[in-house]
Amino acid sequence: MKNKICVVTGANRGIGQATALGLAQRGATVIMIGRQRDRLETAASDIRSISGNSQVDVQTADLATIKSIRELADRLRAAYPRIHVL
Repeated sequence: MKNKICVVTGANRGIGQATALGLAQRGATVIMIGRQRDRLETAASDIRSISGNSQVDVQTADLATIKSIRELADRLRAAYPRIHVL
């Protein structure tokens, strides 16, 4: 997964967090998406520590609203050249 950019929703707990960790351990750049920044930051810090991969980013969004999704898409487009895995 090296040189791949992966977006994981619901990444601050459960299956989403486990997925983000697995991708980070395989060398991917991981963008963790969730609603609560504090929980995302805590999960991202844990993932960076466990995986040894510093390429773990967090982005907040409420995926229940179109406005928030569009804002997230704009931020991702500005920050990353492409997304390989969603």
